[in-house]
Amino acid sequence: MSDEDIKEKQLGINNKQVVQLKELSDVKKFPDTPFSRQGAAFRFAFALGLERGLKIERDKRKNIFQWSQVFGDAGIQEIKNLIKTVSGDHTNDVTKAIEEYAAWGVNFMHTNGYHQGMEMNILDEYESRLEKSE
Repeated sequence: MSDEDIKEKQLGINNKQVVQLKELSDVKKFPDTPFSRQGAAFRFAFALGLERGLKIERDKRKNIFQWSQVFGDAGIQEIKNLIKTVSGDHTNDVTKAIEEYAAWGVNFMHTNGYHQGMEMNILDEYESRLEKSE
């Protein structure tokens, strides 16, 4: 699948997680949330699950985002390399991996809340692992 094709691809999670994702971008429910858009919360949930190496198998998924709403101009190969570098996962089904890592991240953040600085740990870890792989 080319990068052009993937940008039209849909990403999703199950209905329960869709509700949780909406709440994660609601300042009334989570006052410390930095997410003004659900796509940003989904992307962060993916990064959190990937960084922790934890995912939830897809179940009754619902399409909620286009690729570009979550990853902008990033291509499939970039995300595939990121998954491989961080987790060692050599998956060919990048969409499935993204959704499974994101599902875990949504559940984790919804249960434990978001706290300031959480994202910095992940970014530092990615940077460190990417430098080692080059």
